[in-house]
Amino acid sequence: RPGDRCGDHSYDARPGMKYVIDASTAFQWEVPEPDSLKAIQLREDYRNGIHELISPDIFPAEVGNALIVAERKGRIVAG
Repeated sequence: RPGDRCGDHSYDARPGMKYVIDASTAFQWEVPEPDSLKAIQLREDYRNGIHELISPDIFPAEVGNALIVAERKGRIVAG
């Protein structure tokens, strides 16, 4: 049925999908946000070989920038 969730995939993913990941999703792996649990589940599914994650070349710079901004705003501690 539309809107139903399949198994443990609370982010409405189908097994065996390929996802283009962006910095905001990776950022949520380390910094709590409203959708962090969904982002973490996607990462765990990747680690378990359920999904494939790909990213653009600029991905590391975008994640680094997001972490710098979070540090400057006091959301995370340097280190």
